[in-house]
Amino acid sequence: METFIAGLGNLIQLGGIGGSLAFLLLGYNLLRKELSYTAPGPNGTRATPNTKTLNAIKHFLKISMTYFLVGVAAQILLSVKFVAIVGFVKDWIKTDISRAAINEFEVDRQKKVVDVRIGSTGPNEDGYIPNSARDDYDIVVAFGPTSNIPDMERMFPFASGPYPFPIQAPPKISTTIEDAKWPLISDQCVKVVLFGVPKNSIKSADLASGFNASSHSNVRSLRWAINGPSDKNC
Repeated sequence: METFIAGLGNLIQLGGIGGSLAFLLLGYNLLRKELSYTAPGPNGTRATPNTKTLNAIKHFLKISMTYFLVGVAAQILLSVKFVAIVGFVKDWIKTDISRAAINEFEVDRQKKVVDVRIGSTGPNEDGYIPNSARDDYDIVVAFGPTSNIPDMERMFPFASGPYPFPIQAPPKISTTIEDAKWPLISDQCVKVVLFGVPKNSIKSADLASGFNASSHSNVRSLRWAINGPSDKNC
């Protein structure tokens, strides 16, 4: 559907140029036809061209040429302006949003340690926070076995934070899993999610038993990644 609309838009833009060319060709044929009537006859005499007809054809050709030149100029200007607008929007997006990234996510199943390194990234990632509000958020790192329950509604049994946002020096967060809780992820696909939470709304002690976004207000899911055993297709 999008391809059809784009093609239709291009057709409309080029329609003016194509129509002007058609009128120019028509005017040229009319002028040639009119001049053919003034060709020398059998006795060598040449008929006088009809001045009104010639003037009308010339006027028609001038108008067609004007439309053609205006159409070409408009096509060039619109293309340049569109590129400029797209560039402006891209630059605005890059400077107006802040994003969190998962630079590293490893599950050491022998040592029972989960390592997560977080940082900042560009505008091609999923979640973001407007720069105007970035100082109002902290980052919570939560992980647990993958689930069909949406991240914003489920309970993650492991969590750490809060970390300041935007992230200046990407920290590496190592979590050693207690033996009692290790079976939760020992042979499972593990999902880690970076949540943006309102600043000072959560303390480290609040995350001792995990994190559930639905229990807090104004939480944003910013980024996620999955890690699993070699024998599982995560």
